[in-house]
This record gives sequence, C-alpha cells and structure tokens, in this order.
Amino acid sequence: LLKAKLNKTTGKYVVGSTGEIVRFVQMRLGIAEDGLYGAGTRTAVIAWQKEHNLTEDGIVGPATLMTMV
Repeated sequence: LLKAKLNKTTGKYVVGSTGEIVRFVQMRLGIAEDGLYGAGTRTAVIAWQKEHNLTEDGIVGPATLMTMV
C-alpha cells in the first residue's frame, strides 16, 4: 500500500507532502527521487503542467496525477 502525507485541507500533493506517491511523481518528472515535495519538485510540476495544458499551480491533484500514470 502506498502511503504519503497529503495536504489535509485539499487532499492534494503540495510542498511539504512526503511518501511513495511523491517519489513516483518525481520519477515521472525525471528529477531526484527523495520522496519530499520541495521547491524543486514544485518547479518541475509546474513545467509538467504547462507541457500538458493543465492549470500551472504546482499542485499534484487528480488531473495532474492522471497525466503521469
């Protein structure tokens, strides 16, 4: 079972989130896989979102995550 710290308010992966889903996102982004959603991950997520015509907010919600699977 994959576990990750989520933003409890929104249920989305944001700066400060941790865990295996964050590691998966980092792998898909082609960046260091440390399982910590920091500033570098946020920057890479925004670039991914721009490339995939998504809202460029740096938040990994359902729409962003579905483009990665």
